[in-house]
Amino acid sequence: MFGGVLCFAGLESGYVFVAALRGFASSWTSVAFWLAAAAVFGPLAGLTSQALRAGRRPWNALGGGLVAGIVSGEGLVAYLTVRDTTNPDYWIGQMGRGRARVGGRGAAE
Repeated sequence: MFGGVLCFAGLESGYVFVAALRGFASSWTSVAFWLAAAAVFGPLAGLTSQALRAGRRPWNALGGGLVAGIVSGEGLVAYLTVRDTTNPDYWIGQMGRGRARVGGRGAAE
């Protein structure tokens, strides 16, 4: 559960660090938002990942479905909103990985 928080916080920290290396500024508002998101959604991500790894039904199916939905949903939202500023192939690939997750536990690993 706390691993999810650490992962999300690490993602934000890495983004800010690399953006600074490349000469881009990050606002404290954005950092605060994503760290708050880490605190809220990190435990949920950790719980769904644990449910997916547990291997017991229905928890396995619930965890896999939630992970697939999050990955596919993020890909779709990003494709629709930022495809003009980032490579759309990345978001299409992310949606494909989410769909592959629905097809089988090891399909997207």
